[in-house]
Amino acid sequence: MAVTDHRPWTYTIGLADHGLPELVMLGPNRRAAKVLDDLAGQLLAGLGLEVGTRVTANGEHLLIGAVHRDHVERGLVATWVAFHEWAGLPMRMQLFQVLTESDGPHPVLSARSLASARNLLGL
Repeated sequence: MAVTDHRPWTYTIGLADHGLPELVMLGPNRRAAKVLDDLAGQLLAGLGLEVGTRVTANGEHLLIGAVHRDHVERGLVATWVAFHEWAGLPMRMQLFQVLTESDGPHPVLSARSLASARNLLGL
């Protein structure tokens, strides 16, 4: 997915405080919020995620992908960063993209993307 993609997106804030990955999803915000809320509840209940995991949330079949370094460097999670700076919390986090079947091919799942994201996020 190109960095120039202009679809709306939604992401979680607060899962990292529980030792869990934060999630980001492209698409209409209400739909994404419902999917992420359901998936966050599953994570809090013990669901484990990694790149390539297939899950169902809010009735949608999903694939977990890596977030490319360019997205993070260009401000994708600026509110998350600002919140953690304000609260004096550590900035280290794991970040996954939640992909739907309608997102098409998933180039973000390349080994290079995953390695870049892990390097940027200190994983």
